[in-house]
Amino acid sequence: MFKGLANTAVGLAVLVALALVVEHFSHDAQPQSRGNSIPGYDYIQGRTLAEIPLVEMARRENEPVLAYVTRVTQMVHKATYHCLPDQNSVSWIETAVNYAAYKAGHDANYDLGLYNFRTLRCGYCSERAAAVTRILRRSDLDAITYGLGGHVVSKVMIDGTAYFTDPDYGVGPYPANLDFAGIEELYTHSVIPQNANMIAAIVTDPTGSGPYFSEEYLTSLRDLRRKLHFVANAAASGLLVFSLVAACFFRPRWSMLAGKPLAAE
Repeated sequence: MFKGLANTAVGLAVLVALALVVEHFSHDAQPQSRGNSIPGYDYIQGRTLAEIPLVEMARRENEPVLAYVTRVTQMVHKATYHCLPDQNSVSWIETAVNYAAYKAGHDANYDLGLYNFRTLRCGYCSERAAAVTRILRRSDLDAITYGLGGHVVSKVMIDGTAYFTDPDYGVGPYPANLDFAGIEELYTHSVIPQNANMIAAIVTDPTGSGPYFSEEYLTSLRDLRRKLHFVANAAASGLLVFSLVAACFFRPRWSMLAGKPLAAE
């Protein structure tokens, strides 16, 4: 009887371990879409960022800077869509690894969003703006991710003039000092024209405006998450090895788990 209980316990442990491994390696951290009504906002319109070669993201020879910023803004707008940080998720194993890291003083801050540049499918306005910023900086443009007190865009300096560009709405670049009427007119032609007045009010109100996240902080966040993901993969691989070893050496009675009586010893 004791041997039968031991086999049952090992069998259950193997099943749980395998379930965790399968969930981890098949886990999709981001939702597929918000719907199918607004391309570039509710769902991806065309290729994802992962499918776009880096060479296409670079500034072309003799390409005007404003034209390049426009192209990158539209590229990110079409290759991603809008989702909130709390709509992202990590696997059960990564959740445990991140909790352990948090207790050790290393906070991966997933509540801010994923910020995985090459694999980003959807993001809040800050994540999409950060993607534009990173692409522009790779082409040596002076760009930062910029908070406007209620919205986040990418801010780029061109010939001494500050411009905002907004991949979340697919608008920009436009001068940062553009007046209310001009901004409202621009956003009237965006994917959500009914928000034009609200965005114009946010952009023209300097309260709370400033750099959102520094590239250095985002880079450190990505590095930490990459390390934690490596640890989670190692843990999942360890559970897989445990499952195989347990199945081979302890020979759990699967028939018992299925409700069938054990054969006589």
